[in-house]
Amino acid sequence: MRIYYIIDGAKTLTMTIKARPYTIFPSHPHYEEIVGMLDGPEEDIDPEAILEMVDQVEKITKFAGTFVEIKGGEVFYRGEVLHSTLVERIIAFSEQGQRVEPLARFLHNLMENPSYRSREQLYSFLERYKMPITPDGHFMAYKAVTPEYLDWHSRSIKHVIGEPIEMDRRLVSDDPTEACSAGLHCCSWDYLRNAYSSGRILLMKVNPRDVVSVPHDHSCQKMRVCLYTPVEEVERSVAENYFGVSLLYTPAGDDNYPDYDYEEDEYV
Repeated sequence: MRIYYIIDGAKTLTMTIKARPYTIFPSHPHYEEIVGMLDGPEEDIDPEAILEMVDQVEKITKFAGTFVEIKGGEVFYRGEVLHSTLVERIIAFSEQGQRVEPLARFLHNLMENPSYRSREQLYSFLERYKMPITPDGHFMAYKAVTPEYLDWHSRSIKHVIGEPIEMDRRLVSDDPTEACSAGLHCCSWDYLRNAYSSGRILLMKVNPRDVVSVPHDHSCQKMRVCLYTPVEEVERSVAENYFGVSLLYTPAGDDNYPDYDYEEDEYV
């Protein structure tokens, strides 16, 4: 029985045993041992021994409340094997004995998103801009609002901590070439450095199934969604330290902040 294999630039090993493909990441506890065996004389390669190290008795991990499972070093959703950066993270976490449930729940929620582009791009976007994933598989983002907790564009949507805000998904623009268009906007923390000039900053919780579009502008650090929930307001001292006190604004009559004239296009 011959084993065919290749090791890519990231040192990920892909091989076939009994015509079945296996992917082994450097984080696998037996990675070095397997690679060492494959690099040795062909007569010393023991496919059964490698299979035992790879599968470790074909362990199956299922996650409550999801259609996600790990079997034989692969991730499945509703019985279909998946391949993506997120899947690689799930496998690596599993092999390292780290907690996998939040990522598995995130994957489950993401697969419920009808947008192919969102399913393919969202996790890499969150990882790149260091946006946390919650235990129930949602993620955290930010939103700049007026001092009265209204959206800057229409000044008609009131943001109340703990109360979800939703709009018809059909009315949200899914065109990534449009930087500012119809939809509920939220962004990464770093995006606020260039876009925020006044008002309040809210921490938002978003289900990945509700992400409609990640526009191409500003290095793709903001997105349009059809539902989000304000969960907390960023403390004034934090905003002051990060943006500078001269950038803060509250309604007239509040002496804690200076007044500031804003431009709508600056806000998300």
